[in-house]
Amino acid sequence: MDVEELIEKIRTGSRAPLYLLHGEEPFFIDQISNYIQDHLLNETEQVFNQRIFYGKDSDYKMILDEARQYPMMSTHRLVVLREAQEMRSFLELEAYFENPVASTILVLCYKYKKLDQRTKAAKFLKQNGVIFESKKLYDNQLSPWILQEAGKKGIKLKPEAAHLLAEYLGADLGGIAQNLDKIKLSVEPEQTVSAQDLEPIIGIHKEFNVFEMQKALGQRDKHKIFQIVDYFDSNPKSNPLVMTLASLFNFFSKLYVAKAGDHRNDKDLLSALQLKSSFFLKEYKEALKHYSLRQLENVLFLLREYDLKSKGVNSKGGEDGQMLKELISRVLM
Repeated sequence: MDVEELIEKIRTGSRAPLYLLHGEEPFFIDQISNYIQDHLLNETEQVFNQRIFYGKDSDYKMILDEARQYPMMSTHRLVVLREAQEMRSFLELEAYFENPVASTILVLCYKYKKLDQRTKAAKFLKQNGVIFESKKLYDNQLSPWILQEAGKKGIKLKPEAAHLLAEYLGADLGGIAQNLDKIKLSVEPEQTVSAQDLEPIIGIHKEFNVFEMQKALGQRDKHKIFQIVDYFDSNPKSNPLVMTLASLFNFFSKLYVAKAGDHRNDKDLLSALQLKSSFFLKEYKEALKHYSLRQLENVLFLLREYDLKSKGVNSKGGEDGQMLKELISRVLM
């Protein structure tokens, strides 16, 4: 069951007394819990029947006390436990999970990790409620997800703009959603948003960004590469080294997989590169001409080395910009 299916069930009245929303991706957990919090009860009912708790500041007795109360002037009572993974006595709720109050809907937001499904608490939750696992998106799922979310918000986004957002923001779904809202407020309703349009809206330079760096590295265009590196050095807050390294590692990892495989046609190559569209295939094919398998192996080793250096491991210190220049020089040797 995905997010949309679960929300639709809740919207149409198919509700359970228990919801465990757990997993590594907090965005989907917030999306579901916010919908329940905003739509399950009307404003008058919320005053008497809606309670929000945070795991760090709560214990199981507080949750039990609220969950076992009966609703006032409403058919249901809503209790939401946010950051449930921080409540030390969470497993003490298992007796309630075994026999929940039918008129209470208890929502448990257990973020950044999964609840051990071998526990009695998990077994009772599965038996008497709904368990939703919020999984992180794979790299190849980000651009399609961005296009889908943009469509929901009424934004016409070109594929290259979605790809650029994915490269620039990474898997920060909350950050992506916020920037899509900024885009919606900044463009005309019928405007189709290109990669160039993103520069004034969210600060992605149309020529000097990670996506253009990858393209220049693929072509071994030294002049363009070091123009971008110098721009990154001058704008470190907009282009943090850790994000740049992650994007480059993703790019060269895909090249390595493609180079090592036997791909007879573009369809096979698309599958190996985990690309949903052939839009960027030309750039990857061009890059494959300029790197041998051995060179790609060396690039991946260098990216790991500088990722550790950026985190202070085996490093004598130094500015991020200087480290990036050093890395790129070694990649091009």
